[in-house]
Amino acid sequence: MNKIKYYRVQQQLQLKDLAIATGLSMGHISHLENSGRLPSVASMEAITKALNRTVPEVFYPNEDESSDAVPPVREGGTHATSI
Repeated sequence: MNKIKYYRVQQQLQLKDLAIATGLSMGHISHLENSGRLPSVASMEAITKALNRTVPEVFYPNEDESSDAVPPVREGGTHATSI
């Protein structure tokens, strides 16, 4: 699962603030936060830039998470297995 909401809340940003900073709709960001699906590359870049994070930090599990974790799911329903 991605960490959009984690970093957004950590930085005390409202959903509306992130939407304005990225040019994405609040509904789209909310869907990404709650579904665990991967956005397009352009959306990933906009989100990570607005959160001052890297794509792997936000969208891919880090070393501290279980190696049994299910890979994130792209919007088309396929699992992402590499960056």
